[in-house]
Amino acid sequence: MHDLFQVKIERLHQEGRIGTANSNRDAQKSFDSFRPKLNLKEITVDFLNAYETYMLRKGCKPSTIGMYTRALRAIVNEAMYNRNDPVSMDYPFSESPQDCKYKIPVGMNRKKALPKSALEMIKNYEPRGYGEARAKAFWLFSYYCNGANFTDILHLTFQDMEGEYLVFQREKTKRSKRKPKIIKAFLREEMKQIIQIWGNSGEEKGDFIFPVLNRGLTEEREHQLVKQFVRVTNKYLNKITESLGIDHVSTYAARHSYATTLKRNGVDVAFIADSLGHSLSLIHI
Repeated sequence: MHDLFQVKIERLHQEGRIGTANSNRDAQKSFDSFRPKLNLKEITVDFLNAYETYMLRKGCKPSTIGMYTRALRAIVNEAMYNRNDPVSMDYPFSESPQDCKYKIPVGMNRKKALPKSALEMIKNYEPRGYGEARAKAFWLFSYYCNGANFTDILHLTFQDMEGEYLVFQREKTKRSKRKPKIIKAFLREEMKQIIQIWGNSGEEKGDFIFPVLNRGLTEEREHQLVKQFVRVTNKYLNKITESLGIDHVSTYAARHSYATTLKRNGVDVAFIADSLGHSLSLIHI
């Protein structure tokens, strides 16, 4: 299994899917630790149940176990349905609620949307220092920009500004074989002010709007910088919410809050999914 994971990780790196490659590497290390030299055909229902028990005893969360076992399932699927040399084995993962096969655990689906009162408190908050000011600005930009995630925001270029709209493709779908997801977000005055204060001064079409990434970086370095920016932003968001006396929020909360605000206002779920860049089947509000 180690070698199969390694092939998958290298392919993901070549495709520029750095985050997925890293999560697969974490899964590889976990299974290597539990069962060194694991063979594909040793992956049975009993093996998976034993692995889950082992991980729980280590204090791992169900969401982590789910992430690793989904990565393993993807490799099993690829091996079993390989057109050139399919592997014959009993499929151990559950395919229906009624079967007795292994069911991948899921984490708690915690609601992350802020109530209207908390949103207004964040909008009106007077930041204390550079870190809080930047965190507030980018969180609100995400909220106003159709709940765009920070990876997409930091990859925005001036070329994406088309009149009164930002029109961009989601980073996670750029290399997908499926139809790309295009986001069209109205450039509100609040967003223009944030760009003016926190954006780059140059307006060459290919320049990034925000000065976090630079041209010529490797995809792995871009991934590191985005991850670092999100981590620091979350740190200062926690300081803001502590000062306000409200529940802690993360960068992701802006996305969920945007979707929930639309739903509260009676907007059709299909429109919400489209504005988020989701397929309708993936949206849960």
